[in-house]
Amino acid sequence: MIGEWVHKSENQGYHYIYIQENGRGHMNGVNNHGNNQDTQIRGWYIKEEVLYFSRFYNKTEEDKFIINTYPTVANQQIISEFNTVEMGGVYMVLNGRMYNKNK
Repeated sequence: MIGEWVHKSENQGYHYIYIQENGRGHMNGVNNHGNNQDTQIRGWYIKEEVLYFSRFYNKTEEDKFIINTYPTVANQQIISEFNTVEMGGVYMVLNGRMYNKNK
């Protein structure tokens, strides 16, 4: 799951998840209403098929992601709402939303 992941939504909305090799990282994004999200760097961890953004801040829904599909290489082009994964691209699905891995 190491890398930069992006989920795009309508009206130019997006959500980025950054996971560094040391397990630390952050999130940022803009929702469909133009509201910004930018977090401090915290530690990511996985427990029971859930990706948590910090052991201490995991009480809210915004800080945890159900892992529907772990990082996978696409064997064909996948088009999902506002996201497209080209054949050979890497994606994962969190909370039912597809995140593409940026190169």
